[in-house]
Amino acid sequence: MSVLRILQKKNPIDRITLDSVAIPIRTDEFHSNRIIDAIQNLEDTMRHAHGCGIAAPQIGMNRRIILVEDLAEYMDGIPEHVLAAMGRTPFARMILINPVITIVDAEDVFLFEGCLSHSSVELGVVPRAKTIHVVAFNESGEPLSFDATGMLARIIQHEVDHLDGVCIDTKALPNTWVALDDYKAIWRGCPPDEIKRAFYRAA
Repeated sequence: MSVLRILQKKNPIDRITLDSVAIPIRTDEFHSNRIIDAIQNLEDTMRHAHGCGIAAPQIGMNRRIILVEDLAEYMDGIPEHVLAAMGRTPFARMILINPVITIVDAEDVFLFEGCLSHSSVELGVVPRAKTIHVVAFNESGEPLSFDATGMLARIIQHEVDHLDGVCIDTKALPNTWVALDDYKAIWRGCPPDEIKRAFYRAA
């Protein structure tokens, strides 16, 4: 289909959509051309931006659809022990329609996150639940119910936040923002516990 412009939080007009709660997809819409085209646009746009996830509001569609994917090439150069600590393994493209998540393991995992709608050159530390349960529909309208842990859980939580009008600028710990170059040079190879020790201070 098309690579679309990704809405940006710094743009006041874009922020109207990004700050809104997205509308659920009706069951009679699942096989409509509008939803089929939207899913393809999400995929094309996310791949073009080299992202691991994208939500429909980020391309200006205020509906509850997300796409998540983590490719092996995105993990090049990260030590195996760090990938294991992150719970990060490659997973294939997954469409989740009307996702609902519940916390299974509330232990917070501390990792840097970027956002396609926030800034391409800044990342902040965002605590996320280690394991979640996901209920949703796939693009064929079939129900899904599964547990997600590690990086898959993190990416789903990030994208579901977008459906609820939440971006990482309100989620990241204060004073943890770093430039992309500094992240790559210093933090990309650090496990979650090391990042937590460096930035987290209990109230």
